[in-house]
Amino acid sequence: MARFTNQATLTYTGGTVVSNIVTGELLDILAVSAAALPASYGGPGDVITFIVGITNSSAAPVTDLTLLDNLGEYTFGDLTLYPLTYIPDSLLFFSSGRQQTPPPAAVGSAVSFGPFAVGANGSVVLIYQARVNEYAPLSAGGAVTSRFSLTGGSAGPVAATETVNFVPLPVLGICKSLSPASVSENGTLTYTFIIRNFGGAAAGTDENAVISDTFSPVLSDLEVSFNGSAWTAPDNYSYDAASGIFTTAPGQITVPAAAYAQDPATGAWSGEPGQSVLTVTGTV
Repeated sequence: MARFTNQATLTYTGGTVVSNIVTGELLDILAVSAAALPASYGGPGDVITFIVGITNSSAAPVTDLTLLDNLGEYTFGDLTLYPLTYIPDSLLFFSSGRQQTPPPAAVGSAVSFGPFAVGANGSVVLIYQARVNEYAPLSAGGAVTSRFSLTGGSAGPVAATETVNFVPLPVLGICKSLSPASVSENGTLTYTFIIRNFGGAAAGTDENAVISDTFSPVLSDLEVSFNGSAWTAPDNYSYDAASGIFTTAPGQITVPAAAYAQDPATGAWSGEPGQSVLTVTGTV
């Protein structure tokens, strides 16, 4: 919608006078709206679904339209970065509520869809997915803003934006090792559990992370430590010496957040995962 004003001038032999100013509104024929699900991301690999709606308020169809999504394009020094990657063949296209064959997708650093038409007093909806990549900000307050531009037909460019915010979450992984690999009966065996956090938020006690394992052969005379500090049962863990079932108490496993930084040369984000270590030693 655009406002316009107009004023008339009257000239006669006695002089010149002007009229009052009238104001009007020029209504857009096309309107674009956009939404993202979910409205946040936690790191590379997350998938965002975009829903873009286009309405035509005129009594005639509008044809030869193209929708461009810049996939969060932003500048970083002399670089232009694209923090989202379109997932090929993910486009669904609906016209007046009915699913139709989608228009072609032109995929580069950004992605565009078209040509397509919007019927008289009609609407279309485009639904597609993009994956968060290594150029998405991973710092506090980070966000990705996609800008949508609709061009073609008889109407001028129409634009919309949608922002997806970075919300750091813990993302945990675990690796187990055994030492020594060969042990004699009545020998000592040590299991080491390395818990890594690839997410931007620490895994605190409220995550209630629990490690459970069944030791076979069964261990006796357990010695347990977490990040170098001795643990005791039942406060920190439980162990059934008959079955070999070992379980940490809820909330005892905590892991610091990953440390992320943006490469000043490439603009890519990378990080070192946070890490905690649990060791269990016993006699076979």
